Amino acid sequence: MQTGGILPPMHTPLHHHARCGKHPKLPRQDLLSHNTRPSRVLPPPAAQQKPEQAQTATKPSLARPPPRADPWAIVKKAQQESETLAVEVKSINRGGLVVDSEAGRVLLSEKRVAQSQALSRLKVGDIQRGVVRNVEDYGAFVTLTDVPSISGLVHKSELSWDTFMNVDDVIKAGDKVTVKILDVDPVACRITLSIKQMQQDPLTQTLDNVSWGTTKSVPEDIQRVIDRLNMQKSIDEVIIMQQSVESHLFSQELQLFLTKAEIPGGFLVVARSGSTLQQLQIRSSLSRENMKDLLASVAKME
Repeated sequence: MQTGGILPPMHTPLHHHARCGKHPKLPRQDLLSHNTRPSRVLPPPAAQQKPEQAQTATKPSLARPPPRADPWAIVKKAQQESETLAVEVKSINRGGLVVDSEAGRVLLSEKRVAQSQALSRLKVGDIQRGVVRNVEDYGAFVTLTDVPSISGLVHKSELSWDTFMNVDDVIKAGDKVTVKILDVDPVACRITLSIKQMQQDPLTQTLDNVSWGTTKSVPEDIQRVIDRLNMQKSIDEVIIMQQSVESHLFSQELQLFLTKAEIPGGFLVVARSGSTLQQLQIRSSLSRENMKDLLASVAKME
């Protein structure tokens, strides 16, 4: 046995590992205690929470934003009430300006603005010159000569006093016409025109301006009126007088007019059928009022 020697240590000292740059191994519970990140604490179940805590947990953290106004509704309302809107222009194209309102796009046409401004200077009843742009089954579109940017519709009922089958029988594209303004809508950029109203309604012309001539043939509906009058006991005689044929064709029903002409022993009546005017001398002892009633009842028989 050796004496005076130094026995090797049973365990390696802790400071020895530190000098070698190594950390000692620690038990698992010690490693967990060295974790610096705080653990998340879960709230107790709702059943175990106090009433005030449960209400706080169910309350939303952020309030909902208020509903936004519909941009299209704003634009439509401004259009109907002719209001002016202040907007931000997002882009420009050849047709006009585009206003981007996030929820939709609104196109502001420069042409429509110019038309609306031009229409605002026109009034109902104004007389304008124009050129027929095109003809449709329901009427004709006329471009105004003094306002070339404006074209209006002449409905077929406002083309002529004459009866006709097709619109192009009365008017054709390229015809120069004089029109009367019937309606103006600057908001919708629409204008309604009339050619017929530039001529006097033949039905309103006085009988004093009619050129009378010899009766050639009596229309059938007027002859039936004559026959019915002759059948009345209060009528002594019906005499066929002069006749006039107008240039306009009428679709109105038969009309009877009691003139103010003084005829000895009777009355002078004018019957209108289409474009034919027929004078009838009626001999009767009836009063003027009774003669009016009789003519009205006879006309209803047609």
